[in-house]
Amino acid sequence: EIVYQKGREDIELLDSILIPAALGPYEIHGPVKLLRSYVP
Repeated sequence: EIVYQKGREDIELLDSILIPAALGPYEIHGPVKLLRSYVP
């Protein structure tokens, strides 16, 4: 389980989704959990 926190401490997890590696300097090959604030 990978959780990305973008400048927030209130972690509100979304359902697991897939992220293309183009969104950041990481290779992701599976479901990850994002903060709601991360989603555009």
